[in-house]
Amino acid sequence: MSKATRTLSDVLMALGTETDVNVDDVRAAILEYPEFASEIQAFAIEWYAMPDAGLPPVDEPAPVAVPFARNAAATEANPFAGKTPTELRALAAECEIPLSILQKFSSSLIDAATVPLLLVRRMAEILSISPGAILAHLDRRQTLATGADFRSSKPPEVGDKVSFADAVRDATMPDEQRAKWLELAR
Repeated sequence: MSKATRTLSDVLMALGTETDVNVDDVRAAILEYPEFASEIQAFAIEWYAMPDAGLPPVDEPAPVAVPFARNAAATEANPFAGKTPTELRALAAECEIPLSILQKFSSSLIDAATVPLLLVRRMAEILSISPGAILAHLDRRQTLATGADFRSSKPPEVGDKVSFADAVRDATMPDEQRAKWLELAR
């Protein structure tokens, strides 16, 4: 895409016609046009959600999410907040992931750039929200609970986010389910 492209529609048109809309193309577009980062992200998700886009062949990895501008992410609410344990278990079952991974999603412990878009899209569909809302939540910086009382003289440090693949490797799940998610997370 040439830098002469300045409007959002021009950027999206160029992305859809001049590229394969793969992860590298989407990242390049976001880096070149950070002011349209969330819109480019949403476009890529919708591109792969189109019925004629089809699912990637088994021997090809599914595209993963691309993190976008922090300012967009900071304003998004937790899409998992207010859900009962029963609702969270049902969501995990419908998405074919263990509850432990869903809890990492809820706590924003998984790096958004490593999550297969197929999972993000499925989760968004079930929750009746946009895929961008889930990605924005995952892209948030982790924080400690406000007003929490710590037994130590200093509060615990917030750790680094983990990749989706690492979360899958650490979770308890059937081997075939683990293999499926690890293949999609490549």
